[in-house]
Amino acid sequence: MARTMSKHDEPAGIETAIETDWAERVSTHPDWDQDLADDLIGAIVLVGITEIDDGDEAVERLQMWGMVESADPDAGIEIELHGELAGESWVCPPALDAFERAEPGVYTVHSTGEKVVDPDFTTSWTVTRADEETGAA
Repeated sequence: MARTMSKHDEPAGIETAIETDWAERVSTHPDWDQDLADDLIGAIVLVGITEIDDGDEAVERLQMWGMVESADPDAGIEIELHGELAGESWVCPPALDAFERAEPGVYTVHSTGEKVVDPDFTTSWTVTRADEETGAA
């Protein structure tokens, strides 16, 4: 299931993690499952992000992968990125239902060709690109 979040800063591409302002607008997730959050810590996650414009047309698709460093109902879920984005991190909203257990196998990060073997989870997000003229999402 793809989750939706909005952002104000246009990403530079796969080389940079997407910056979002969701933390300023989201409150503690009412269905927070601490057991699942604990399972995420240390898990390898494959992330898919589709950026859409205001007409719901896909503008860009990004993939990245890494290990979950923290999962907090207020601060979100922080993923330390591996592969081509090693050294960066990405924080997504605290929506645990956006994480699905991955089927065993080899997954390919299409933009880089990297192979990820047996990730623990996958997650998909849809990001609405900010309106360039008004700055609104």
